[in-house]
Amino acid sequence: MALKHPHLTIVKANAEQTKITNRNSFVEWGKGLSLDQYFERETILANLDFTRDNFIVWVLVPKEDPNTLDIISSCETFRRTAFVTISPGVIEEHICYSIASVFTPPSNRNNSYASTMLLLLSNKLKEQGASFSFLYSDVGPVFYRRLGWQVYSHTEIRLDVSKPIEYEGNVTLTPIKYNDIKHIAEKDCGLLKLEMRYTGQRAMAVVPSASCIEWMDMRAKYFANACDIDEPTEWGTVVSSRDDSLEFVLWCHEFNEKELLVLRLRTDGSNHQVTRALLRQAQTEALKHNLDKVIIWNKNIADVLNKDEIEIVERERSLPSLAWYHDNSGDIEWLLNEKYAWC
Repeated sequence: MALKHPHLTIVKANAEQTKITNRNSFVEWGKGLSLDQYFERETILANLDFTRDNFIVWVLVPKEDPNTLDIISSCETFRRTAFVTISPGVIEEHICYSIASVFTPPSNRNNSYASTMLLLLSNKLKEQGASFSFLYSDVGPVFYRRLGWQVYSHTEIRLDVSKPIEYEGNVTLTPIKYNDIKHIAEKDCGLLKLEMRYTGQRAMAVVPSASCIEWMDMRAKYFANACDIDEPTEWGTVVSSRDDSLEFVLWCHEFNEKELLVLRLRTDGSNHQVTRALLRQAQTEALKHNLDKVIIWNKNIADVLNKDEIEIVERERSLPSLAWYHDNSGDIEWLLNEKYAWC
């Protein structure tokens, strides 16, 4: 697709430009916070392990004035690692980027500025060795599809906390504290890499690293402290086991929307009662913090739950969309298309 504004370019934002982009986007993503709190939160989130060396704010500006504070459009990228299998039984680690916070001030809209920025960014990421990029569309599937990002499954399962899930048998669960996340995530990633050897198809999975889980949870921590809400002390639950198996759920709290978001759910599928027990514990955590629903993305668990226990919807926002750069075939399976990958 030809660039509509060849006189424009994208650059890494300097400190003043970054502040302007945050000020511009506050109206969109600062719900429940003051402007100063929003600035503080964004500064904290930009300096965690997940972001410290992997996060860039990009701004669309005139080529002749790259330091201008009159930002035409902006977005953010997070450099991440993915497990990719192209050849049967072979797992490789690839660089990918998640794109977030695409924002054009209202006065600049309907001029193809966002399209120009994203096409320039896509080329830049290819030059930097990315195998793919992905984002979560809040404007439907068409806009980003035209620019090269294909929409993937956006099924959402909702559990109402007023309908507690019952389970049978003796399932022993242990709470996951913040300091436990690293150990759980590292073991999960090791198992995932082994399991992907047997997928039998071209596939990729964004690595569910401890740092991306902690980044999500820090958002909840900050909001709780800023808004005088009890800070969560449990960030998931794991099935107690004497062998090397691993079954758990990791979550974070979306206080604004009164939802508990399941970031990552791992079960071996052999015992539906284990899955039910994990989800019941998520409901319990939601109730503890006066949240109304538990939200789960793209997990094939409908056969584990009764129809009257869940609501299944096709989301209209946060549509996972992927642009594949690695080879000429854009046909790749997205494994673990769960909430942890969002940013």
